[in-house]
Amino acid sequence: MESHKQPHLKIEKEKAQKFIKYIKKNFKGLSILTNKFKTIKQEDFILFPLNNELPDYEKVKDQLNAHLNCEIINTKAIANSDYKPRSLEKALDKKIPQNLMKFIPKSFDIIGDIAIVELNQFDNIERTDNIKELIAQAIITVNKNIKTVYEKISEIEGTLRLRDLEHLAGKNRTETIHKENNCKFKLDVKKTFFSPRLNYERQRVSHSNIKTGEKIVDMFSGVGPFSIQIAKINVVKIYAFDINPIAIKYLQENINMNKLQGVISPFNKNIRTLLNPTNSLANSLKHNIDRIIMNLPKTSLSFMDVVSYLSKKEGTTIHNYQICSKPESIRKAIKNLEEKFGSFELKLEGIKHARIVKSYSPKEDMISIDAFIKNTLSDY
Repeated sequence: MESHKQPHLKIEKEKAQKFIKYIKKNFKGLSILTNKFKTIKQEDFILFPLNNELPDYEKVKDQLNAHLNCEIINTKAIANSDYKPRSLEKALDKKIPQNLMKFIPKSFDIIGDIAIVELNQFDNIERTDNIKELIAQAIITVNKNIKTVYEKISEIEGTLRLRDLEHLAGKNRTETIHKENNCKFKLDVKKTFFSPRLNYERQRVSHSNIKTGEKIVDMFSGVGPFSIQIAKINVVKIYAFDINPIAIKYLQENINMNKLQGVISPFNKNIRTLLNPTNSLANSLKHNIDRIIMNLPKTSLSFMDVVSYLSKKEGTTIHNYQICSKPESIRKAIKNLEEKFGSFELKLEGIKHARIVKSYSPKEDMISIDAFIKNTLSDY
């Protein structure tokens, strides 16, 4: 078994328990011992491996010597085969150059058992591929539930809202099952859109005073994260639209996988097809929808004609998402809505909720707005 010299605290067996109690009481928050190596038991003594990477290691060593009347010796350490580092920094220590440690990602998206990480900060550094692979492997080592790591190569793009990914470590597969708010979502991270960062938004909307029997349109449903969570706890009828056939396939699987109180009807259609007067589905939904989910932040406002077609004279709640420039991004988002409403004879009755969901870029925020509107078309 691999070994090297490591400082150990050598203490008589009968004093070992006293030592454990002492460090728990006097060194709270400090890892005095390291679990990289095994505790060594001798006939009359126990050797505890000390963490010599502590910033104040010498001071700690002196304090232990003074209070416990023990001996600190450098001896061969026995590697602990069960040791797992608790941070990426620990896992990568001595594996990548010290000057690059500051570029290690502090966070990344986790979808099911797949991690998607941004590593473009290493693109202009020599041996970057090897470094990226080491980081990816460290992510798997530190996070027991992660089996696969992909690097994000592009932003989310196109009408299908997809991005390019490159496999770095673990199992080379893109399908997974993501668990969120007591729901399960089967999806393919390369072929469908899914953002774990909207977890709170989906929970919030699903608990937003939805009445029994509501008719809801999810305009850009994807694999169903909004629709499934709403129907999980509400007796409603949801019409879920998406132009990505693969997303709709997974949505149908997710409907079957989750025990729902409501009913979801998935449609592999562009939501704009509802504006076709010969469309029988469209005629049944016209001015008959109680709630509309508009989770397409970059272009949601361009679908206000569909909102006008679906919304009721008595009133409809919309959950609108936008990307707006900083500062005062919320105010700008509300103003955008008001201007669009005027073009389609929609009256804003009130803003129920408005918040910054997340910072989208250094200059932009993603905004969510819950608004109650009424259709004022004269030929209603």
